Amino acid sequence: FTNDHHAVLVCHPDRRDLAEPMLTWAEARWAQDGDTGKALAIEVSASNPFLERLLASHGYAKPEEHYIRREKPLENSRAESVNLPGGFYVKPIETPAELVAFHRAVEAVFRFQDSVEVYRVLQQAPSYVPELDLILLSPEGQIASFCTVWLDRENNVAEFEPVGTVPVFRQRGLGTALLVKASNRLREAGCRTATVYSWSESTAANRLYVGAGLEVRDKALRLAMAGELSTPGSPASLFRTISTDSGASTMVSEDLIKIVEQGFALRLDGIHGAAHWARVRNNGLRLAEHTGANPKVVELFAFLHDSQRLNDGHDPRHGARAAQFAASLRSSHLDLSDGDFERLRFACEFHTDGLIEADVTVQTCWDADRLDLGRIGIKPDPRRLCTYAAREPATIEWALAQSRR
Repeated sequence: FTNDHHAVLVCHPDRRDLAEPMLTWAEARWAQDGDTGKALAIEVSASNPFLERLLASHGYAKPEEHYIRREKPLENSRAESVNLPGGFYVKPIETPAELVAFHRAVEAVFRFQDSVEVYRVLQQAPSYVPELDLILLSPEGQIASFCTVWLDRENNVAEFEPVGTVPVFRQRGLGTALLVKASNRLREAGCRTATVYSWSESTAANRLYVGAGLEVRDKALRLAMAGELSTPGSPASLFRTISTDSGASTMVSEDLIKIVEQGFALRLDGIHGAAHWARVRNNGLRLAEHTGANPKVVELFAFLHDSQRLNDGHDPRHGARAAQFAASLRSSHLDLSDGDFERLRFACEFHTDGLIEADVTVQTCWDADRLDLGRIGIKPDPRRLCTYAAREPATIEWALAQSRR
């Protein structure tokens, strides 16, 4: 088990008889210790179709998304040549200042970071090699790309994790160059194979790995109990699951949902994540039937209003950042009139300010969000809701029931 609702099932082909008892144990463990409000997801290798068939026979559904395992053979291969832009150079992390800068670079790329103290613990792992904790620096000494290589000396295999390029340095081939440099160092160390894992929907990452010579070798399929979340944490799957209660088809494109997902800094299954967005959408569409609000603006608000949060606590600027994010998407993904876009922008920017008076579409957006307070144990206060439809006791009770899902 990696957490209370996700397990990895590995079984030797010669001992298939053990697979079903292991699955039974995992389901019992989930029922006893896990959060049964979340689907149990079992991860298996696509190279072992027996396990996939076993899970399907027990009612597990396979999602479209999956992890990809890529490999690059290094044994008996020549060193690769790579040219860096003038003044750029590669070196290992050696100083405390470089370690701090590395963590800032990770935050810039992935929108999260572990503490330096946690990283110090990871550095004690047997597979950590200081000389392979690589950064690519600009002529000014800024970290442009990074790549930590974990080396299993006993089996002479390595894994790249994490790999990233700071946004302002992208589209210059720096990530590819760093991976090639790292591969050359692994050859010198006698490594046979380098591997990396990526999410199937991460187009930019997969393009990077192809360019660095990492080819697909396997897929890690995460199957979930049928009728539950097909991909834990994915906005698209959570959206499809929870939004079915509204009985309305979505006016928000899958492409937009993916963009929001890829830029979200927090846990997608957290209190401000995808399940919250989907419930706000449901709340808003239900209210719009009575208030006359523009349902398209309401839906867009649901997916955008918390999308720029940097933490789950005090983040007073996240609404303004969401409004700016919406503006950046307007020409490509938001088909709105000037008036409706201004309503969306205003609703996002001020949704946590406690305001009540506004355009009815904006009010409906705010009420849709406030009606989901039950997810953190707070019953919505009618005095803090904007519309008569939201203040109805039946509406509040309905929303509370949704929040507990």
